Amino acid sequence: MPSNILPGMYTFSLNDDPAIRNVQTFGMLTPNPGLPPNHPGSNGGRYFTIQRVNGNGANGKNDGVSGGHQHTLEESDRVKKSSVQRYVLKEKKDKKTRTDRVMSRTDQKSYHTKATGLAAETAIKHSADVNLKLFGSCFCPFVQRVWIALELKGIPYQYIEVDPYEKPQSLLEVNPRGLVPALRHDDWGCYESNVLLEYLEDLGVGAAMLPGDPKLRAHCRLWADHVNRHIVPSFYRILQEQDQQKQIEKTQELRDAMEKLLEVAHPKGPFFMGPQMSLVDVQAAPWVIRLRRGLKPYRGWPDAEEGSRLAIWMNAIETNQHVQATTSTDELYHDSYERYAQNRPNTSQVANAINAGRGLP
Repeated sequence: MPSNILPGMYTFSLNDDPAIRNVQTFGMLTPNPGLPPNHPGSNGGRYFTIQRVNGNGANGKNDGVSGGHQHTLEESDRVKKSSVQRYVLKEKKDKKTRTDRVMSRTDQKSYHTKATGLAAETAIKHSADVNLKLFGSCFCPFVQRVWIALELKGIPYQYIEVDPYEKPQSLLEVNPRGLVPALRHDDWGCYESNVLLEYLEDLGVGAAMLPGDPKLRAHCRLWADHVNRHIVPSFYRILQEQDQQKQIEKTQELRDAMEKLLEVAHPKGPFFMGPQMSLVDVQAAPWVIRLRRGLKPYRGWPDAEEGSRLAIWMNAIETNQHVQATTSTDELYHDSYERYAQNRPNTSQVANAINAGRGLP
C-alpha cells in the first residue's frame, strides 16, 4: 500500500504493511528501536520499498500532468511487487544451490555454529537474560577477546551465539554490518573488539586490564596496537599462503613480531605486565591458543623453546582459567580453519582483506 510516511513511495512485505525505522539518536550507538507492531519487518523479516513513478508527464516535464499509461499506478505497484517476489524466490534457489554444492563436498570441513568443550559450559552458564549481552560466534577470535575480558572482570552478561554469515536481526540492530563481537548494554549497543575492551575497562568493574600509572597505560595500549597491526595479520597471512617457501618466511615474520612484543614485556612475567593479565594479553590470547590448534596442524608452527620468555608467556595464556573457560575443543578450531588453510574464496571479510593486502575490517 502507499506509504503515509514517504510520499511517492510504496512499502511492502509479504504482509504488505507500511512503516519506517526510527532514526538513531545523534551521538549514541543506540540499537534501532523495535519496529511498530504492524511494520512488515517487525518480526525480523525483510521488507522492500519501491518508488511510485507516474511517468514524466504528458508535457515531457515533471509538472504534475500525468502521461499516458497502459495501466494504473496500482497495477504498476503489483508488477513491481511481483518482480521483487520473483527476485526473492531466485535468491533462495541460488542460496540452496550453493549450499548443496558445499554439502556435496564431504571432504570439506566448515565452521562450527555452537561452542564445544569448556566454552560450551560457559555459554550455558551465561544463557540467562541480563541487561549486558554479548553476540558472538564460537570460532571467532575477536569475540573471544571480549569474552575473556567479561570472564576476567566477573561482569554479569548473557552470551548469545549467532551465525554471523546469516546475520540475524537481533545482531543487525546492534551492528548494521552484521559482524561479531557486538555488545548490547540496556538500550545501547556497540561493536569492534578493541572498542568493546576499552568500554568494559571504563565500566570500572572487576580486575583491571590497564595499570593505574598513565605511562604504563600508554605502554599497554601501544603494544596492544602492535598485536593488532603485526601479530594478528601475520597469523592469517601464514594460514592463507599456499606457497610453502612463503609460508616459512611469513612464519618467521610472526615469530619476530611476538619476540619483539616480549622484548618490552615484564622480564619475568608470566604475562606482559607481570603476574596478572593485561589488555595486551587479552588482545593476543585468542591467536596464541590458535597457534597450536590452527597453525601447527596446517602450517607446522614450531613450538617455542622451553624456558624462553615466549614459552612462558604462551603457557600462561594457555593455562589461564578465563582463557580456558572461553576455549572450545581442538576439533572446532581445526575444522573452522580448514577454509583459511585452503584459501577458499570469500571465507570471511578478514580473509578477503588479507588476500587484497588491505587492513583488517
